[in-house]
Amino acid sequence: MKRRPVLPVRGACAAALVLVLAAGALMLFPGSVTMTFAVGPDQVRYRTYSWFDSIVWGYGNFLVPLAGVLALGSLSGLAAGLGRNGAFPGTAWGFLIAAGCLSFIPLWLGLTPEGPNWLSIIITVCLWVAAGLLWLARPKADKTA
Repeated sequence: MKRRPVLPVRGACAAALVLVLAAGALMLFPGSVTMTFAVGPDQVRYRTYSWFDSIVWGYGNFLVPLAGVLALGSLSGLAAGLGRNGAFPGTAWGFLIAAGCLSFIPLWLGLTPEGPNWLSIIITVCLWVAAGLLWLARPKADKTA
């Protein structure tokens, strides 16, 4: 016999869907990834770009757009979890965990002497809260010896 999860699957999927949509909208803003450019021997310039900007990809930060694709790829699984039966979206949960781990890269890039990039912090928090909600809604099996 299965024990009941802490949260209902449909409620957790609805809340996670809203959080991932909010994170996806923030990923499109041009201030969400901070990149550092050396313009002289002792001069550094900080520029911010969108997660999906080609400059981010061109300078070798290909994991940042991959995190965005994984986060947005979880939307279909979360939407399927809202269905009549409310099946647990395990693939979407995996995508969110991977996107959450990769979201630490733009978070780390945004920690500059000029201050942190708050959009990166909000995006990372949204992704991890969505993954945490799904963790609370996961089906639990009985512990039998």
